[in-house]
Amino acid sequence: MKTSVSPSDCAIAVGVALTRDHFVQRFLAAEEGSFIYENMIVGSTRTRDPDAAWRRWSDTAARIETGLRCVERMGVRVRREARLTDIVALMDSYEVVTIFSHWRSAIFRSTDLCDAQALSQSLGDPRHALHCAVEEWSGSPARGIEPLAELNRALFKGGIDAPVRDSSLVRPGRLSELQTLWHERRLHLESCAPRLFRGGASIEFADGLKTVESIVALIPTGFDKLLDLTVCTCVLMAMRVKQKAPGCYVACNELLTYPLPRMLIYQHVMKLLSKRPGSFEEAVFKVRTLIQSEVNHERNRQIAGSLSRRRAFR
Repeated sequence: MKTSVSPSDCAIAVGVALTRDHFVQRFLAAEEGSFIYENMIVGSTRTRDPDAAWRRWSDTAARIETGLRCVERMGVRVRREARLTDIVALMDSYEVVTIFSHWRSAIFRSTDLCDAQALSQSLGDPRHALHCAVEEWSGSPARGIEPLAELNRALFKGGIDAPVRDSSLVRPGRLSELQTLWHERRLHLESCAPRLFRGGASIEFADGLKTVESIVALIPTGFDKLLDLTVCTCVLMAMRVKQKAPGCYVACNELLTYPLPRMLIYQHVMKLLSKRPGSFEEAVFKVRTLIQSEVNHERNRQIAGSLSRRRAFR
């Protein structure tokens, strides 16, 4: 990998929908675990209409598009509605490739179960390997009456490794551990009944969610450039890429990410590199440090103002 890069050495592949047509297409696909399904459909009856959901997302999409046009003018190669095959092509041509998209964990969803009847029979059969694995990990007999719940109880090992609601309350590294544990346990459960499952830990592209395994399978072992994962809780993905291509660099993050802040960070990084080519990682660090400094300054200002008002009312 080049130690010094400019925006023309960089590419960004966008997997989330930025146009109404693409948004509606992904909305109607109703793919469990997708960005639209998790954020625009579940738990809200008023957003079951694609036009209503698009109105909620369109402003953010427009602002992301503005950011993309900004970095495009600096020389960045932007691939909208990116497919998995586009990522491979970009990795071959550019020193730094950023995937700007959505992560789906390994937790089982109802549409992951290919044959509910066969699955129930397998779970209810004490002689079947799937029954034995689920019973061992969940700590309770597998009966096959509620396959989805039974599988996830096994995935969480009886609740010990269940999802956390507030990521700020967990120790550093714990979310990555959970993502990895769920993924590895799921692979084992699937190996017990290979034809009964689909999906799994994935990144979303324009043509749907693609599993970690399907993505890593297409990465050349000799890949030695930088892959920047602007994706939630993506340490698992980074580890798998490094295992496949030890000579590459992978930038990742453990916590949740949000589209607009990440787009703004990317814009500022490209502005730095357009003024003076240099290390992509160092530019990201500088931008994050500057933003954190500004956040701390604003927080301190608000606290000082609050204390001042308290003294005034004494």
